[in-house]
Amino acid sequence: EKTMSTNKTGFHLIVVQHGMWGSKSDTTAIAEQLYCEVPDSIVLNITSNQFLSTYHGIDNCGKRLAEEVLEYLDKSDPNKFSKISLIGYSAGGLVCRYAVALLDGKGVFNRLIPDHFITLATPHMGVRHSANDTMGKIWNKTTNVSNFFGGRSAHQMALLDYSITEKKTSLPLLVEMSFPESPYITALKKFRHILFYANANNDRIVHYCSAGIAAFNPYKNETPPPIDPKYPHIIAEQRIDKEFAEQNTQQTPRRASSSTSSMGTAARVLGFVALSPLLITHAALVAAPLRIASMVSDPGEVPKTERPESNRLNQQTFSNR
Repeated sequence: EKTMSTNKTGFHLIVVQHGMWGSKSDTTAIAEQLYCEVPDSIVLNITSNQFLSTYHGIDNCGKRLAEEVLEYLDKSDPNKFSKISLIGYSAGGLVCRYAVALLDGKGVFNRLIPDHFITLATPHMGVRHSANDTMGKIWNKTTNVSNFFGGRSAHQMALLDYSITEKKTSLPLLVEMSFPESPYITALKKFRHILFYANANNDRIVHYCSAGIAAFNPYKNETPPPIDPKYPHIIAEQRIDKEFAEQNTQQTPRRASSSTSSMGTAARVLGFVALSPLLITHAALVAAPLRIASMVSDPGEVPKTERPESNRLNQQTFSNR
């Protein structure tokens, strides 16, 4: 583990959360790349939500993530960190969204600057598909038995965790987490940068509209060329704000300039549309102050950064975290 920051303000804590049925090994490639490339960073690869524990619900996984982060901060020097970022893959993005409300409630964002919030192929609007086509209807029928495949978490992502009685009506968790006045959005708005990565195609579970929070998929029938030859899988970059979000329901977004939808009041949201395979965990991400560089690579194409011996990750800290 790095023991001394090169700046006077402290380290940048980057929290990485894997997805359903996963473990820390799923996000090791991302964690290692971040550790190597982001100046003054320490990466916390979450271990409290591994394997079957991902079935326990987005809310319960979010609580465990928040507890692990708080425990790690409590054991660290109070002045060790100055910033915090969260990266969630697939369902891990929802877990992060739940956790930030808890972290904010504990005053973490008063101590540390909320810097980047990034999700990779996360079903922000659930995993149900449009019922306008046969395959969508079949898929939605399948989600009715989601408890069998993914327990409470899958049930929540299928938007089936609601109840209607004479005395009380409860909404699905993902709906509750989308209200602008909710603690989840209040906490999310505090981040300097919010990025959503969405697969334009080939993602049968987390479709583009859910991952990109969009009303429609403008790339369904035609895939444009990459916006930068250096990053062949990035086909569009879209900046989102409240005004663009309101226009999205009426206009087709212009490539690389207009918006998909957003969470309403999350003002500075930067979205990327990724033409990539489902195994987006092989992405290499680079984030530095005042700039964002992003890349999604095919398996086997991730550029490997040689680490100086002095920067080798301590097995106890990195592998078990």
